[in-house]
Amino acid sequence: MKHRRTSSTVALGLFFSAVGVQSQLGAHEFIIKPAQMQIESGAKLPFSIMATHFFFVSEEVEPVDTVKVWLFEGDKSTPIEVTENHILQTLDGVAKMDRKGTTILVGHLQEPIEPIKVAGSNRSQKIKREKFAKAFVTVSGDDDSYKKVFGHKLEVVPVANVTQARVGDELSFRILLDGKPLKGQVFAAYDGFSRRYMTFAQATETLDDGLAYVKVTNPGTWMIRVEKRLEVKNPDYDILSLKATLVFSVN
Repeated sequence: MKHRRTSSTVALGLFFSAVGVQSQLGAHEFIIKPAQMQIESGAKLPFSIMATHFFFVSEEVEPVDTVKVWLFEGDKSTPIEVTENHILQTLDGVAKMDRKGTTILVGHLQEPIEPIKVAGSNRSQKIKREKFAKAFVTVSGDDDSYKKVFGHKLEVVPVANVTQARVGDELSFRILLDGKPLKGQVFAAYDGFSRRYMTFAQATETLDDGLAYVKVTNPGTWMIRVEKRLEVKNPDYDILSLKATLVFSVN
């Protein structure tokens, strides 16, 4: 088995430069942040969708027609409408929690295809950016719904029960690309760790089976973040940029 590597307090751009990996720092992270991470059954839960490089402070409002949000309670899914909040630069919604157990807010963003310049040349390519976000909320108790795989093109799936995370725990996550384990970098941050551009509390690398390990060192709202850029043969675009985030609470 290969040893996993973890570092603390890492700026994403510097990290990618060091390991020779291209990053897309112009593209914001796509994050769902619930107002509460634990709530009683029957209550209403406000949440915000953020587009940001600073965690967790939103920088711009995503176009509402590019975003879809669902509430998953067990096998039941309910679409949730969101509205633009130009004061906080977020998309805001409210979900009603009816079922006890682990509830998951899921977001999907598809940006318009756009041209980008190829580094070191006058040539351009077209890029399609697609982003996925999940947030885990405990409603009057927990269950094993945290294990649910949604089949996103790029997905972070908890192996450990994130709804019971405590400071000092080492949590495991499986990173999937088209349902298969992905070898790559994984980053983690928690709310209030830093207000600097693209700065994370931890960086690690998945094992061959797609498993990544993150040690949660502080209480509060945490985010796991992954990214994959693919060159594709598509008549409409040349590059597919995928990002996925997962938000959970640590007590």
